[in-house]
Amino acid sequence: MKIVLFIFLISLMTTCGFENDIPLQKADYNYSDITGPTVISIIPAPGEKDVRRDSGIIARFSEPVNTESVSELSFILSNRDGQEKGTYLFSPDSREVTFIPSRKLSQLMQYTVAINSRIEDLNQNPLTDQDPNDKLQFSPFLSSFVTGE
Repeated sequence: MKIVLFIFLISLMTTCGFENDIPLQKADYNYSDITGPTVISIIPAPGEKDVRRDSGIIARFSEPVNTESVSELSFILSNRDGQEKGTYLFSPDSREVTFIPSRKLSQLMQYTVAINSRIEDLNQNPLTDQDPNDKLQFSPFLSSFVTGE
């Protein structure tokens, strides 16, 4: 009797869809990953001078980033007059983000790139601070450059 009842319950669970009664997980997520991405390179390089005014800004990350987390709130190009507007493009592996300003950059102007912890990896881990002594969590990565004429 117990075997018949057990088979009946298994059959019922399969029919009702309980064979997949596992917590939903996104296939791209790795739940053992608890470390956020870091910026491993930036172009133009920090402190670079005479940068072309039609240049894009390219940030390379240590791991793929969630493209939905990249926006004007998380990847910011600004000068003394304010934030530049533009478009974000992503490499196929989502490890590289290119910011294309919507207009030519001003000549002989210092620009700052701020990439903050609103950027997340595929597991929603926020961007990791580049300097463990830096207590400012809003902008883990800062870089500046100066445009040419």
